Amino acid sequence: MDETELIRMPILYKIAETERERELVAHLNYRTFVEEIPQHEANEARRLIDRYDAENTYLLAMDGERLAGMLAVRDRRPFSMDAKIERFERFLPVQPKRMVEIRLLAVDPAYRRSRVLFGLIRFLDRYLERGDYDMGIISGTTRELHLYRHLGFLPFAELVGREGAWYQPMYLTRASYEASRAYRYMKRDVQFLAGPVEVAPEVERAMQARPLSHRSQAFMRMHGEVRRKLCAMSNIMLP
Repeated sequence: MDETELIRMPILYKIAETERERELVAHLNYRTFVEEIPQHEANEARRLIDRYDAENTYLLAMDGERLAGMLAVRDRRPFSMDAKIERFERFLPVQPKRMVEIRLLAVDPAYRRSRVLFGLIRFLDRYLERGDYDMGIISGTTRELHLYRHLGFLPFAELVGREGAWYQPMYLTRASYEASRAYRYMKRDVQFLAGPVEVAPEVERAMQARPLSHRSQAFMRMHGEVRRKLCAMSNIMLP
């Protein structure tokens, strides 16, 4: 099976639960932040265990048994950002009620031209919403600033790090994500495959309402209005 075939397989987005999944995280962490971005020292095991590993929640993009991408979230202070910038909150344009730090964002090179990253950010958005977080912060590598902005991250404060591994402090809110190009791109992704989906509250209310008889005057008026709108949209003259 070549890399192209792997990318075409369905991607499962999930939270890391098993020791094997955390082992995959350690190896992708090493390839990204040792071999690609020289942030840590090399080792023979080619594994990089994060210093906050026991407290991290890892969001994974799994392609079968292969880890396609990942990121870590943690809401316990001090953050790694606290060690880089003293009282970093003063640089934020708004003061969040509940904040989480997003770290170790990494995508296997074989999947960087796929939609894995967009899927991870979408999964992250749902995680933040369910956890009632109103802001996520990240140290984004300066090599990919355009990509982070594309995903909805906004810069604050000065660069941190060192030569060869500079990072831009950035933050993400629901508003910045929904205003991003990535969000608009994902919203265009309409799937017509059968399966369980989230139903909006207004749709649930409409489905629970008493149906109109197709012989009633109310139904005939609604049918006529819909017919006129469809004809206008498709530039068709009514007979």
